[in-house]
Amino acid sequence: MERCQTTRERLIDVTSELACRRGFDRTSVSDVMEATGIGKGSFYYHFPDKDSLGLAVLEQDRVAFMAGLDACLDAPTPLEGLERFFTRAL
Repeated sequence: MERCQTTRERLIDVTSELACRRGFDRTSVSDVMEATGIGKGSFYYHFPDKDSLGLAVLEQDRVAFMAGLDACLDAPTPLEGLERFFTRAL
C-alpha cells in the first residue's frame, strides 16, 4: 500500500519537477500552488518563502543521492559497487 503524501512533501516534489523543467528561478510560488492545487495559506504554513522551499528540495535530493550511494557501497565487490553507481547515474 502506497503511503499518502503530506502537503509539505507534495509541495517539495512538485517544485522539484517544475524546477527541473523550467529552472528554479523561473518557477514561481504561484506556479507551485497551481500545479499542486494547494492554497497560499497552506504553502506559507509549510514554508516562509520560496527559498526555504528550494532548500527543502535540495535536502530531499541530497538524502536520495546519499541513499543511492549507500546502496552502491553495500555491493559485494568494488566492481559491482561501481557498476551500481554508474547504472544509477545513467
